[in-house]
Amino acid sequence: MICDKLENWTQLTPQPPELYVEGFKWIEEHLHEDLELGRHEISGEMYAMVNSGPTKPLSEGKFENHHKYADIQYFVEGRERIFWTKPKEYPEVESYSEEKDIEFFAADDPIGDASYLLMEPGMFAIFLPSDWHMPSINPCDAAGVECEAANVVKIVVKVPQT
Repeated sequence: MICDKLENWTQLTPQPPELYVEGFKWIEEHLHEDLELGRHEISGEMYAMVNSGPTKPLSEGKFENHHKYADIQYFVEGRERIFWTKPKEYPEVESYSEEKDIEFFAADDPIGDASYLLMEPGMFAIFLPSDWHMPSINPCDAAGVECEAANVVKIVVKVPQT
């Protein structure tokens, strides 16, 4: 897992593989456009999903994992917490779907067992396969403070793994 501001991606050491470079360049080229929600083809098997939706309470969160794709998640609008961990002995909630490239696991105690990121506009996070992540968590709720859901707009570039 890597997290930083978008303007710093070229300073990653070592330099990311070419597919990641292509993904970051796509984000930079399109982030000031009024992108339609949904899937945008980039090249080959790489694509971007533009998503908009409310954050959710921590109690509704579950860890997800991918096998064939890494995520570059770039935040356009809003704030959310993303919990992150390496695989744990958590119960499986939904078995792996080859078609959707996703599986879900119950979150026993994410605050005690996982790290989390506070994502804000202009930030990105890279999640590799086997980087379990729980996105879209309301930042207030994760901090133990009750507050209303906030809307988040983000671009998720799906980078195929070879």
